[in-house]
Amino acid sequence: EQDETGDWKLWDFGKARNEFVRRIEDMDYFDYVLWMDADDTLLTPRQMANLVYMEAPVIHGIQMLSGDIQWVHHRLWKTKRGIKFHGRCHEYPSWSGPDQPHEHVKVFHDAAPGAGENANKRNLRILEREVKEAPTPRNTFYLANTHKDGGRWAEAIPYYEKRMAYGKGY
Repeated sequence: EQDETGDWKLWDFGKARNEFVRRIEDMDYFDYVLWMDADDTLLTPRQMANLVYMEAPVIHGIQMLSGDIQWVHHRLWKTKRGIKFHGRCHEYPSWSGPDQPHEHVKVFHDAAPGAGENANKRNLRILEREVKEAPTPRNTFYLANTHKDGGRWAEAIPYYEKRMAYGKGY
């Protein structure tokens, strides 16, 4: 949607990615979906290619690297399994069955500031709207982190408190 200056702004990464998945699956040609961000680099292409020969897992967890931080993220899955993205920002594919983490398959996530809207400002814009319209422990946590990462510690505290009030879970 357009903002007050006429610039187009993305408000829901999950919705945009779901449209991408729908189009891939409608082609009825592809067996797998692999998603990456523009600032991602696949460090182990051969190992990634080998994953499609594994029969059991429907969804694969890939080792993500960004600076000193590492985490497993679902980035490759078989098509036509009902996997959809959730969350408008820091979106994630949902799958209720077993997954297969692969620590040897690595993607580097750059996360350096690029051209255009600052990522922290963009994420803050999206998460503030999402938390207002449909608060969850997950998006409340990410809104707190976005404030913290932007140096807005006083603004982060109430959202961390709200997240803690949700109790166990994400």
